[in-house]
Amino acid sequence: MNIDNKVQIFELHPNLVGQEIECEVGGHVTKNAKIQLEEGIYYICQNVIMGSECYNNLGYWYSWQVGDGTPASLERNEVFDIFIFTQEWDYDNN
Repeated sequence: MNIDNKVQIFELHPNLVGQEIECEVGGHVTKNAKIQLEEGIYYICQNVIMGSECYNNLGYWYSWQVGDGTPASLERNEVFDIFIFTQEWDYDNN
């Protein structure tokens, strides 16, 4: 049995593109979003709040620009409490 775990991240990196996340964007909590990177700019793609559009919203309605993905850029663009989902194998209940 797989168990989903959440890990908080504080900075965005190219290896996180397409990763499912939950976070707060522009004062709204979204439990279902993904990270996108286009032309050196990161976006949070989600269905909660309209922001700056990217070319590929990864199947979501909206995207929210977060600049270069550094902690200062995330804060400046009102993105907080980012959690990625990881999976572990539960050997006791397989």
